[in-house]
Amino acid sequence: MAVIAKSELGTTGVWVSKLGYGAMELRGAPRSRAINPNDAGRLLNEALDLGINLIDTAPDYGDSELLIGRYIGNRRSEYFLATKCGCNPEAQPGADGRMPHSYQSHNLREVIDRSLRNLRTDYIDLIQFHGNPTREQLEQESAMQTLEGLQREGKLRFLGISSVSPNIEHHLDENRFDCYQIPYGATRADHEVYFGRLSALRAGVLARGTIARADSMNWGRSFPESSEPAEPYRRRWHDASLDDLLEEGMSRVEFMLRFVLSAPLVTAALLGTVNLAHLRENAKFAAKGPLNPQLVAEARRRLGLLDLGLG
Repeated sequence: MAVIAKSELGTTGVWVSKLGYGAMELRGAPRSRAINPNDAGRLLNEALDLGINLIDTAPDYGDSELLIGRYIGNRRSEYFLATKCGCNPEAQPGADGRMPHSYQSHNLREVIDRSLRNLRTDYIDLIQFHGNPTREQLEQESAMQTLEGLQREGKLRFLGISSVSPNIEHHLDENRFDCYQIPYGATRADHEVYFGRLSALRAGVLARGTIARADSMNWGRSFPESSEPAEPYRRRWHDASLDDLLEEGMSRVEFMLRFVLSAPLVTAALLGTVNLAHLRENAKFAAKGPLNPQLVAEARRRLGLLDLGLG
């Protein structure tokens, strides 16, 4: 079996697999397809067996944390566990489909303690603020101080944030996070404008949305439902004629995943599935490593992306 490469998460001294398992799809119905718990268990154990040692979840993801704790809690030493905070698991999605978040100290502590119980662990490797909070929200609620207190108590190892533009600008200014999770892919590369600053901070970078709504593009895969419009990604792919760049036997999914793995700044790409065959396929693609540099350069030219000059 080919080996998935690892890279250091920022300056933490921890090395994680370049492919991480994004556990959002384990949330089950009604926000995703239903999944049999035993099937989830087989999937999670297979991920570890394939060499994926980074698991990313959140309290917002339904039963995801419970399933992780139940089925691979006994293998806790084998993976780097990332979850999120600011979530309110009892809340219902708003009219825009988004989950409400609270960064008050009591909520952060309560939900993190719940995550520890659900995940059947006494520590979380990486806690990430969820919901893209503003700097003002975090300051008003003394949210960072709360996490730093939990860090001193040994419940948390590293601090991060799941962020998007424009709030990420303030998060980068603060320079208080070990890791940033951002949307990134060939057809959704707008956050590359922050790559220079992220590189200077030497922070870990987790890329989500790697495949960029592939379900709408007839790529032979099915991905989680999203309120995010798919048309812009489909249009970018076709307008750039990226199908012409696919090497013999290369699928669009392989290209998209390995494009992200070709970005030196990206520590790991997060990709989720409830399909065991797709999980194995993802691992096989990730084990191939980055795309040929000439292929990446031509794809970037067609997409109108700049040469970042980050090596």
